[in-house]
Amino acid sequence: MKTPEGALVHLPSKRFVRLEVSETDDELDRNIRAYFYQSLEPDSLILHVGPYATVEVVRRGDQRQYVRRDGGQNVFDIKASGRLKLFRNEFALVGSNEYIELADNVGASLFSNVRNTDIGLSHISTLIDPSWHGKLQIGISNPTRFSKELAYLDALTVVRFHQLTDTAPHDILERFRSRRPHFGDDWWTIESEPGRRFFQLRKQYSPDGEFARNISSENRSQKIKGLAQWISIVTLAVGGVFFVAKLYNRIEDAADYRERIVRVEQKQSMLDEIAKTFHVIQSGTHYVDFSDATSLQFVIPFTSDLEAPPFVLVTVPGIPSNEFATTVHLQAVASPDKRFNAAIVHITPLTKAVASARTTATWFVARPKTK
Repeated sequence: MKTPEGALVHLPSKRFVRLEVSETDDELDRNIRAYFYQSLEPDSLILHVGPYATVEVVRRGDQRQYVRRDGGQNVFDIKASGRLKLFRNEFALVGSNEYIELADNVGASLFSNVRNTDIGLSHISTLIDPSWHGKLQIGISNPTRFSKELAYLDALTVVRFHQLTDTAPHDILERFRSRRPHFGDDWWTIESEPGRRFFQLRKQYSPDGEFARNISSENRSQKIKGLAQWISIVTLAVGGVFFVAKLYNRIEDAADYRERIVRVEQKQSMLDEIAKTFHVIQSGTHYVDFSDATSLQFVIPFTSDLEAPPFVLVTVPGIPSNEFATTVHLQAVASPDKRFNAAIVHITPLTKAVASARTTATWFVARPKTK
């Protein structure tokens, strides 16, 4: 509890204090009475955030040290931490700081506290049955998009008591008690007895109960759906990679076609220039690998025997003319009128820069135009 000065006081055990002031009261009695009146409203009593709560997710960072596993539950020590943080869409089962005992002819109703609803926190209003003994377990939800905090001993819920016109039947009270596994629990006993559960739940809601199994099944379904979505994303990504690769190849092919067109245009321009002075008899191409000596020498056979020595021109695209030399020998026909039927071409690399170059050489056989 909090003293009027705001200091926290932990009661070592249960202590009953009458509302009427007595001469035997000590300082603790007076503080308990003051704490009660601070919590009392005109028609209700405020219950406060207790020392412990269950959380769905183990928190990261410094808050991890305040979580302990207890019977499959994550129990958060609010008293040690000083505050409980609820992440968005998170649910927590918060224990009340107060221990309540009701008579057999008194019931109560629990309502949301305005201080919490104003920031988006809420809990489902419920009942406290006659003859109830023990702390309360209040389910708090954070349906907002942002994290919210509850400090230790903050207002948790509002309780209104109702006096019955008669005492509830004994068999109904016994049935009620048997269905409440946390009936009679209090923090003093729980903290003093090792192995005692902090938050008792009905069998179907226990960590190994039907409710937990249903949640586990839903989680598996969600994981399978998530895996299917992930596989779909990966499939789309792989398809995208193949599409980009195919598009890249097409771009490369287009660039190659463009290069070929440029070479054809260059060849045509050269033919046009040569045609102004020479009559082109033959033209063609030859694969050249400067690292392979056999490809650097080749024969150009003439389609017909030529009476006059022809002009033979060899160009190597992509290789500057100062990096290679061309030697041409004409092959003569053994005849009295000295005719030529072929040309032997030899390409010589002049620099090491073209030692590993590979390309296609273009050759022309021409003769001067006669006026």
